[in-house]
Amino acid sequence: MDPLKIFIAVIYAVLTVILVSLLFAAAMAGDWFTTIAGGIGTAATIGLAVETLRP
Repeated sequence: MDPLKIFIAVIYAVLTVILVSLLFAAAMAGDWFTTIAGGIGTAATIGLAVETLRP
């Protein structure tokens, strides 16, 4: 992998960790709208990362 793809992978990993932690916090607070919207956003971010890093 070239350095640019490694950098992109690290940025997507950090973003995914942040989104999952916020999703967990919303679920623990009982905010179901934010939990559902956050789940969709997290899944979309993971899908975008997979498509971006595909050779």
